Amino acid sequence: MAWNIVIVGGGFAGANVARHLEKVLPRQSARLTLVNDVNFLLYTPLLPEAADSFKAYGVPGHRHLPEIRQGLALAAGRAVGLTFVPHLTPMIRGIHATLYGRLKPGVDAADLQGLYEKRYAGEAFVDVMPAGSHPETRSVRASNLCRIAVHRPQGGDTVVVLSVIDNLVKGAAGQAVQNLNIMFGFDEETGLDIVPVSP
Repeated sequence: MAWNIVIVGGGFAGANVARHLEKVLPRQSARLTLVNDVNFLLYTPLLPEAADSFKAYGVPGHRHLPEIRQGLALAAGRAVGLTFVPHLTPMIRGIHATLYGRLKPGVDAADLQGLYEKRYAGEAFVDVMPAGSHPETRSVRASNLCRIAVHRPQGGDTVVVLSVIDNLVKGAAGQAVQNLNIMFGFDEETGLDIVPVSP
């Protein structure tokens, strides 16, 4: 079967994905096209517009809200209520998500930590941090790693999950390579076993 693969988002990330594909795919099995995502460049806030500021955006409905709802509904087996309010902060790269959920009676904090540790024990790109930790975006910079911490403030009925990723690797090119590895039957970690860089 021949594949026609279009890589949207040129520059460093797109070129890396293209180079990886050329190495792992037989020459006749795929045609690669690298496309610069001009719309992304046009709508990305410039540093002077974001510097020394912190703001929410997309409160009435973010473009990723439907796919998040869909994924949660598939995992839960039913529709899930969700409030999603992204924030823009002047960082070069990184996403920090803070998620809140209501717990059913009888669930304790140790169960939650153990549940996450057990679920992600075999996942090379997910790091469930020790109880009480607070992940930082700089700790995953330039890696395909998702770092998670689970909290239950004041022992109440709310669980708080903190998650950090590098939006340019795990959130873009690295995720694409990981998906390609799975799709073509390669080792999932091929080309992605990189140590995070942290100045």
